[in-house]
Amino acid sequence: MTTPNSLPPEVVAQFRFTVIAPLVTRQLVYGEQRALVAQQSAQIWHAPDGQERQIHPRTILRWTAAYRRGGLSALEPDPPPSRLRRVSPAVLDRAVALRTEDPHRSAQTIIQLLEWNGDIAPGSLAHSTLTYHLRQRKAASYQAPPPAETFRRRQAPRAMAEWQGDTQRTLTLPDPRNPERQRPVYLIAFIDDATRYVVGSRFFFDENRPRLEEVLKWAVVRHGIPEIIHVDNGSIYASHYLTRVCAELGMDLRHSTIRRPQGKGKIERLFRRVDQQLTHELQALVADGTLKTLTDLNAYWEAWLAQGYHQQVHRSLGVTPQAAWDQSRAESAALIRMRPVDEIQRIFLWQDTRKVDKTGIIQLAGNRYEVASLLAGKRVECRYDPYQLDRIFIRYQGESYGEAQPLVLAHHRHREAPVEDPPFMAPRTGVNLAQLARERQEADRAQATARLRYADRAPASLPEKESDHES
Repeated sequence: MTTPNSLPPEVVAQFRFTVIAPLVTRQLVYGEQRALVAQQSAQIWHAPDGQERQIHPRTILRWTAAYRRGGLSALEPDPPPSRLRRVSPAVLDRAVALRTEDPHRSAQTIIQLLEWNGDIAPGSLAHSTLTYHLRQRKAASYQAPPPAETFRRRQAPRAMAEWQGDTQRTLTLPDPRNPERQRPVYLIAFIDDATRYVVGSRFFFDENRPRLEEVLKWAVVRHGIPEIIHVDNGSIYASHYLTRVCAELGMDLRHSTIRRPQGKGKIERLFRRVDQQLTHELQALVADGTLKTLTDLNAYWEAWLAQGYHQQVHRSLGVTPQAAWDQSRAESAALIRMRPVDEIQRIFLWQDTRKVDKTGIIQLAGNRYEVASLLAGKRVECRYDPYQLDRIFIRYQGESYGEAQPLVLAHHRHREAPVEDPPFMAPRTGVNLAQLARERQEADRAQATARLRYADRAPASLPEKESDHES
C-alpha cells in the first residue's frame, strides 16, 4: 500500500496490523494461512488516508513476515529519503535554469553539468532526488511518445560478437564554402552490442560510401573483426561494396527489417541519448559562434564519448561501457580475430571490373592505364584507393598481376570521393556539456602526460610502438 508521508508512522503500522491480525495472533494449522490471506485480500479496507482499497495478497504476506521479524515497529513505512531536504536552494535554482534553458536536458545531463561545473560534489545529488524537485517546481522534461509496440530484449554474449551501425542526422554547421549558409552534419557510428562501447564514430558533412569506409575500416584496425555487423537498409549499407568487404573479412552482414529499426536498438538508443544530452548543447555552441568547424565538432564528440558516455555507469549493464568492454575482451581474447593493417586496407580498396583492349589498355575514372599484354581481351579486377588513382592493382582469376602503369592521369581523385572542406574559424561562452567534456578530457591527458614523464629516461633499445593508423 502506498502511504502519504504526512501520516504518522504509528498510525500506518496500526492499520497494517489490523489487516494481518488473524495471521499473527495465534498458531495456524496447515493451509489456514493461505485461506486467511485470500479472505483478507478480498475485503474492502478503510485506509488511514481516507481511501477505500483492497490489499494485494503479496502485500499481506510481506507485512506478516515483517511483523514476525520485528514486531509492530517493522510495519511502519520507510522514512522519505533525507537527501531531498539537503539540496540547497541555489543548486535547485541552477538545475531549474538549466532545464528551462533546454527542456530536452535529462536529469542525468543536468547532474553532469552541475558536477563538471563545480556546483556540486560528484555523487552528492541522486537522479531521483533531482527528478523529484524538478517535478515539484513544474520543470518537467520533454517526454518522447511511448512506443506503439513492445519488443523482447536481446544481447550479444560477449564483446566483438555483434556490432550495430547506423547514421544519424544531428545538427547544422556553417558551410565552409559559404559561412552564411547552414549545412547538416551526419554521425556515422558503430556500437558493440554486448558492452555498449562505441567502437567507431565520426561526424561528416555527407553520408556516402567513403565516409562509411573510413569509420568501419579504422574500427576494424583498432579493435578486430566482429562476428556480425547489423545495419539498416540505407543505400550505403546495402551496397555491393559493403557486402564484399564483409565477405572478405569474414563478417556476417545483417540488415534490419524495413521500417522496424528495433532490431538494432543499441545504436538507436545511443542516438536517442545523443539527442537528449548532446545535440542541443552542441547547437548552442554553434549559435554563439564557439563551434564552426567539423574538426572541432569531432573533438567535442570524442571528449563527450570519453567523459560523458564510456565512463558513465550504464543502467542496463550496471558498470561503465569502458569497464564492460575491457572485461569482456579480456575474457574472450582467444576469440578476437585480428588482421594485419595492410591486409585490411587492401580489402577496403574500391573494386571495379574493366575489359583490357587489344593494346593492353584499360580506362578507369577518366584515366588510361597499361597492363600486362597477356591480359589483352580479358576482363580484369581493378582495386584502388579513390584518393590515389596513380596506383591501380590488377587481378585476374584470383591471381595478382601487379600495378597498372598510368598513361594518361587526368584525375588523381575519383569523382565519388568527397572533397575535404576547407577549415574555418571563431569565440566561446556559458555552461555547456560538450565544452566541459572536452576540458575534462584535456585535463586528463595533461595528468597522464605528467605521470608518464619517466618514459623520457627509458632505454633507447625499447621498440617504438606502432601507430594504429600506420598502413
